Amino acid sequence: MQLKLFMKVLLTGVTNGVVFGSATWNGIINIANNSFRIDAPNTTVINACIGYELNSDATMNIENNIFHQGNGTDKSYIYHYPMATSGTNILTSNNNNYYLAGIGSNFGFFNTANVATLNDWKTATSQDAASTYKLVNFVSATDLHLQEAQMVTLLLKLFH
Repeated sequence: MQLKLFMKVLLTGVTNGVVFGSATWNGIINIANNSFRIDAPNTTVINACIGYELNSDATMNIENNIFHQGNGTDKSYIYHYPMATSGTNILTSNNNNYYLAGIGSNFGFFNTANVATLNDWKTATSQDAASTYKLVNFVSATDLHLQEAQMVTLLLKLFH
């Protein structure tokens, strides 16, 4: 499955965000060149830009994306990945830009634990070596194109 999305996700329910979940599917998910902004209400449910709840035979490749998590609860994440990686359960992530706007949120959830910051995520997962943590300015809350000056700065930082 190749995903090429340009979206603002505003959902309510059990899990807010883009969630991949199946007890039987296995394969490869490629998520590249997208902007994700999660501004769901601060609730007690999981709010994640990317949620991963697949079986252990799937690969998720995430690169060249912008993630903005705007919630401020301890259940708010950029990534919600509640399993360990292995030879058949593979996560690759790099050259992304991340930002957590909400106070009290976690960068991610990996295996069985909250991961507080991008640096902690890099240590826990051995991923995102060339990724950045920076607030970016979108054209508007619903138009997730970058403002022109911001785009040039971010692209130079990510790809050089």
